Amino acid sequence: MAPITRGPCRGYHVRWGYDPAENRCVRFVYGGCGGNANNYESIEWCEYFCLETPDAFYGELLKPIC
Repeated sequence: MAPITRGPCRGYHVRWGYDPAENRCVRFVYGGCGGNANNYESIEWCEYFCLETPDAFYGELLKPIC
């Protein structure tokens, strides 16, 4: 499970990431570079890949990054 990571840059981009301690998607500020795949542009995408069980094979491939 990848941690929520701001990255080394100083931009201000509101993103969503999965927090396993809370078992939910939380908002965070992404700096704009670096970081990891636990970085979603909307809460809907975060919840789809990290909380729900996707029916599509593509979603199943991405689920372990949360």
